[in-house]
Amino acid sequence: MTKSRKSRYSKQFKSEALQLLQKSERPSAEIAKELGVTEQTLNAWAAESLRQKKNKDSDTEYQKLKKEHELLKKEHEILAKALAFFAKKNA
Repeated sequence: MTKSRKSRYSKQFKSEALQLLQKSERPSAEIAKELGVTEQTLNAWAAESLRQKKNKDSDTEYQKLKKEHELLKKEHEILAKALAFFAKKNA
C-alpha cells in the first residue's frame, strides 16, 4: 500500500518557480536556494513539466492524425463506390 503524499507546494508556486527558472540566467541551485527548495526538487519539477508538455503535444498530434485518418477512410469509401458505379455503367 502506497502513501498518498500531499504536495507541500501549491501548483501556482511550482509554476512560478518554473517560469523563474526558464526566464532567469542564474543557475538552478541559486534559484532553488532563493525559493527555499532543493535544486533536486526544482529540477524534478522542470522534468515533470517537460514530460507533461510532451504528452500533451503527443495527444494533440494523435487527435490530428486520427481525424485525418477518418477523412481518408471516407474518401476511400466514396472513391470505391464511384469506381464500382462506373465499372457497372461501362460493363
